[in-house]
Amino acid sequence: MKRIYDWDAKFSLRNYTAADLRALKGQCKFTQTTANTAEEAAAARDAGIDLIMGNAQNTAAVRQGAPDMFFTAANRKGCFDSCFCRHEGWCRLCLYRPRSAYR
Repeated sequence: MKRIYDWDAKFSLRNYTAADLRALKGQCKFTQTTANTAEEAAAARDAGIDLIMGNAQNTAAVRQGAPDMFFTAANRKGCFDSCFCRHEGWCRLCLYRPRSAYR
């Protein structure tokens, strides 16, 4: 387990870090699954899955089920649909690329 500090500056343990994933790219294959509940995350951990991905609003539940696994949190699609920015490129606030940018 790797010693890290999470987004709340609290000490945590993780099976992988972003640096680990970059260093191991192309050298081994990882398993990844989606988990949005504590039960799904715990099942993934118990099954030996390497990485978990899920919705950002479910982070607390996933962390409860698998506190030591690398977790990729994604914003809900609704977040992107509600973007009212008028940027011609990528919006830095919501990472949405408006349709006007595809002209």
